[in-house]
This record gives sequence, C-alpha cells and structure tokens, in this order.
Amino acid sequence: MLTVMCLNKHTTFFTALSIIGAKLPALIDVSCINCDMCVPECPNDAISLGEQHYQVAAELCTECVGFYDKPTCIAVCPIDCIELVN
Repeated sequence: MLTVMCLNKHTTFFTALSIIGAKLPALIDVSCINCDMCVPECPNDAISLGEQHYQVAAELCTECVGFYDKPTCIAVCPIDCIELVN
C-alpha cells in the first residue's frame, strides 16, 4: 500500500501521476493574473486560457527542451506563479 501525504489540493493528483510515470507539465497556480506574458513565449503553444486563469496542456509542454535552456514561461512570469511539477 502506498501512502501519499497531501500538502495541497494538487499534490495527491500530481504525485500519483509521477508514480505511474506520466508526463507532467508546468503548473500555473490560481494566483495567475492573466497578464499574457507566458503565452507568446511558449514554443509549443501549450498555454491557453482556462476558466479562471491560464493552464498548460500536458500533451504539448516539453519544458522548452530543444528551444531554450529553461522553461521561458517561468522566466517571464512577473508573479512567479508557474512551476515545474516533478
């Protein structure tokens, strides 16, 4: 039996995905102010407006591998609300 400690509402879901080896994208927190800084920086068009804030499509996000040294959405976010899920 595997026990997962839930630190926030996303932890259990993303921890479970990583355990089964699923590809995890960057995660945009609910504190996103929809400033549009990240959208044009994504080389894969993986960022789109969700119901309340921007979100990252897991099937499209490559963490900018092959394009940039690090994920540019994280670099340009003015409020640091984007993080990689590992």
